[in-house]
Amino acid sequence: MEVCTPHTPKMDAEQTTSVCEPTSSQNDLENRKHISKYIKCIPENEKNNTKLNIKLNRSRMKTILLNGNMSTCVRVSNKKYFVINTCSFDSIAAMISMAYLDHNQYKKYIDSVSNDFLTFCKNIAKKGTTRQTYVSRLLLLKTIFSTDKGITEVKLIDAKCNVLHIITQLLKNTPSATERRICSNTKCMNAKDTMKFSPTIILKFSYDFENLERSLVDYTAPMFSECSVCHGILTSRRTLNKHLFIETDFFNNEEFALTDFPQTCKINNSR
Repeated sequence: MEVCTPHTPKMDAEQTTSVCEPTSSQNDLENRKHISKYIKCIPENEKNNTKLNIKLNRSRMKTILLNGNMSTCVRVSNKKYFVINTCSFDSIAAMISMAYLDHNQYKKYIDSVSNDFLTFCKNIAKKGTTRQTYVSRLLLLKTIFSTDKGITEVKLIDAKCNVLHIITQLLKNTPSATERRICSNTKCMNAKDTMKFSPTIILKFSYDFENLERSLVDYTAPMFSECSVCHGILTSRRTLNKHLFIETDFFNNEEFALTDFPQTCKINNSR
């Protein structure tokens, strides 16, 4: 089985890359501009800071991606680029990078598949963020967003979107679920087993987040319907992948705690 994946441009030996660095005076100015009440000294934060740094090794790594709005221009092949509004891209990348460090099975899965975005996340988890990280982010975003040439020599890429767009465009060959459909009538054109890929899955959460496992069991249960071609019985079966991106558009309550999510789910003897 072969599925088309988004192609990330490769850099040849003559292609040069760099990230434009601000001067020290610019850094001082930016630091003064971005001071907020959230980074002022708070007793509780000072007391807990040491514990956090000791217990969470990944918090000491340079794994945080700077939003394009806060970072500087990126130079590729003697061309300058500004990438803005990278929140959606960065949030998914950060989540996958942390999962790579936390879960050995998911780490093995990412190591075994060929996907440019997952490789990008793996490199952040293993090496932290570097100058090359922002070049790689630019090259990935260029495959799914247009480049505005503008009136200057600096090209602009506006990556404003929701996380669904990032998932559907960059994780096409690593979907959240696959659905197989087959008709009972051997002479029907639908008798041949067909497969549909779902980058995300949509759950109605009839049982709330506490019973996520039950919702997933219902999602993967076989479905039977009338074939639109021959009126035979069309059987559909869904299989979950190693990662699940769940859309919550149908969840009525807009406020919930992380503790509402179960730590593990067992679906079809898989945990």
